Amino acid sequence: MHIFSVLLHRKVSISFRCFLASCIRLVFNASPFECVPDSLPLDKVDIFCLNEHEAKVLARAEADVESALLRQYPTAKFVITYGARGAAVIAQTKQRLWMEALKVRVIDTTGAGDMFLGYFVSRMAKGSTDEECLR
Repeated sequence: MHIFSVLLHRKVSISFRCFLASCIRLVFNASPFECVPDSLPLDKVDIFCLNEHEAKVLARAEADVESALLRQYPTAKFVITYGARGAAVIAQTKQRLWMEALKVRVIDTTGAGDMFLGYFVSRMAKGSTDEECLR
């Protein structure tokens, strides 16, 4: 059984390092993310969950962002949301997965990314494939 931990960007680096000392796979939710927290050992993260803007910040790039992320963090997997367009899962060892967003009437997007992440990680913890988690 996989065990996951979601660590929000605002948590202190001491907590981050405690997770690394355990057998827990680390899922890093970078929201809100205005700059790369260089004090954190991000090379130890198993899965990054980012929106399109956060992906650009972490990659330190405006173009070819997904490739830049994979070069900088070759062992990590990335779950990137692209708003109304959809979401992608990328990793060095896998082909890029893309899922179109469902067309719905939007009332309020507050918490949408957190809801998506919670669903995605809970499905992963149950052994679902990345494609199943994106649905």
